[in-house]
Amino acid sequence: MLENCLTDGNAMVVSNTVAAYQAISESKGYNMLQLSPYNVQKLLTALNECNEWGQIYILDALAQYVPAKSSEAEK
Repeated sequence: MLENCLTDGNAMVVSNTVAAYQAISESKGYNMLQLSPYNVQKLLTALNECNEWGQIYILDALAQYVPAKSSEAEK
């Protein structure tokens, strides 16, 4: 259910989903948010449209992202 919310058109829904993933990850002890290039693009789009706290959650998630291919990091 959270995966569907991650690609929602509403930036607040996206940022709250990222916050929920981070809270779950903290309690589980490992990162639950598996980002793909598509999800990263959605997060970057939502970044401009959400409030400051939402931006912090999204930036924290993006900081943990490791691209699978070096060509992806160059874009």
